[in-house]
Amino acid sequence: MATDQQAWRQDSAEQLRLLRELTAQLVDAESAEQILQVIARSAQKALAGECFIYLAAGNGRLAQRAYHGQQNPADATIVDPIELIFGEGIVGAAASAGEGQLVSDTRRDPRYIAGGRPRLSEIAVPIVAGGSVLGVIDLEHPDEGFYGAEHLHLAEDIAAIAAVRVKAAMSLEHAERERKAMATLAQTDDLTGLGNRRRFDTRINAAIEAGQSFSLSILDLDRFKLVNDRLGHHQGDIVICQLASILKKHASDDGTLIARLGGDEFGLLRIGPGHEDIDRQVKAVIDAVRRTAWATPGAIIDLAVSAGVASGDNSDVWLQADDALLVAKAQGGDQSIRIDPNAPKAKALRDERQWAEKISHALTEDEFFLLGQPIVSTNNPDSPSRYYELLLRYEAEDGTIRTPTHFLDSAARYGLLERIDGWVIRTAIEWLGANPGVSASINVTPGSMVNGFVIDRTKKALQDFGVDPLRLILEVTEHAAIADPSAFRSAVRAARELGIRIAMDDLGSGWTSLAVIRDNPIDIVKIDGSWVIETTLDVVAETAVRSIVNCAHLLGAEVVAEWVEDNPTLQLMREMGVEYAQGFLFGRPMPLDQLSPSIGRTAA
Repeated sequence: MATDQQAWRQDSAEQLRLLRELTAQLVDAESAEQILQVIARSAQKALAGECFIYLAAGNGRLAQRAYHGQQNPADATIVDPIELIFGEGIVGAAASAGEGQLVSDTRRDPRYIAGGRPRLSEIAVPIVAGGSVLGVIDLEHPDEGFYGAEHLHLAEDIAAIAAVRVKAAMSLEHAERERKAMATLAQTDDLTGLGNRRRFDTRINAAIEAGQSFSLSILDLDRFKLVNDRLGHHQGDIVICQLASILKKHASDDGTLIARLGGDEFGLLRIGPGHEDIDRQVKAVIDAVRRTAWATPGAIIDLAVSAGVASGDNSDVWLQADDALLVAKAQGGDQSIRIDPNAPKAKALRDERQWAEKISHALTEDEFFLLGQPIVSTNNPDSPSRYYELLLRYEAEDGTIRTPTHFLDSAARYGLLERIDGWVIRTAIEWLGANPGVSASINVTPGSMVNGFVIDRTKKALQDFGVDPLRLILEVTEHAAIADPSAFRSAVRAARELGIRIAMDDLGSGWTSLAVIRDNPIDIVKIDGSWVIETTLDVVAETAVRSIVNCAHLLGAEVVAEWVEDNPTLQLMREMGVEYAQGFLFGRPMPLDQLSPSIGRTAA
């Protein structure tokens, strides 16, 4: 065994090489299964023994998803995976505690679950991202005392590097499941057999277009989270179906649509005058829930329903009912509230409408403005900047400067995003026309990009102001590609046919962007600043950024590093081959009339 341990031991440089190799392989892996196989192979190669990968499977359970070792050297798919609950065995203990477990002799550890050939030494480390345990890397060796503290630390490093890609893979799996479910659901909820959100929205919109009044109620189970957390999602589904049965019994008639809107939220809708009927139905449902014995395996739980009710003939009714539901819950739940137009919640709703009106007014009266921040060459950071990102801003009545994060949600709610995009596009291109020799990038919203609006408006503005398309870069995020991959590819192709360049913004914030730049002809990759700013302090961040740079270059894209705020970071970006840098080291966003080609690196 001592010989095996000596053969395993690597110096720090070799361990770093293994970690970098793992990071590079994770970037190349496409599917969740490939990602898990890469992790299992790399961990087994680095730490010997046999490696098992478990992922959280819901309901407080872990399912074995990958295995690499003597019995599976070719990484065959696991047909009959082992399942454990959190806290069960050494693997479950690592998941439950969120900490690595080192066992020198499994025969002396009562948590060890024996099976097949004896394995006397074991390491189990959790894969953690965002404070949540995503899974466990489990390494087992037949020799007693083979694994020590140094092995545990290396396994933890592997888990930390793997966490980002595992989280992205699990998110993609979840998104794919959701997409398939939506494609088959049409207008029926598959769990309860009730109508779904789409059917509910369609009926409301039809009533509004016909000028009909209607009443609706949004109902939500109080304390339902405890059911899922304590008893698991399977039992939660049973409770949801029980509530659906109560709704059918007490609110079902020819004039009422019952729908499950999502999770434990349900809706009742009645078209036409006479809101007393829906009030009566809601009261009957709440009373019935109080009388129901919610018996579950090993426990009797106490549940109640809160409801918000509103009536009217426009889209505000939905918002008023939602606000009323929040008031009902805030007051302790187990009750129904009909919104009072003079209540604070109603006032907040009116305030949001006023905010939307301010946006509309700002667009009409040209009250928005752009700031420019230089983007410089990493090889010549002191040379005059000829490349800027133009950033949208709004000045509130009190003089406060607002960024898009303050008003885009309201703009989206009231359908103003295209108008904002159109203003930004035309204003930026007009500025380019008046300032020959510079290039600029602008941010556009995902919906406007994929529906063709951005391309149409950009093409017209370029023609109107006689600007070379090569001087304009459109910055997009991965959300546009995820929402509608086919439409996004069409938009990217249309932009490139015009000569417009495309930049993928904030790459690294979600990691699904790697697939986007692989599947689309992206010209520029902008690395998310939260990674860049850590590269001189954290080897994982450095390795991740280096991998992004390598991937981008392999795909023929140039790279911009965001949030470059000091010279050591600039030097590291240059060493990695990053072509451009952006950040406070080179200049803060400034009004366009103050921009000068003399802007370069500020004194450090």
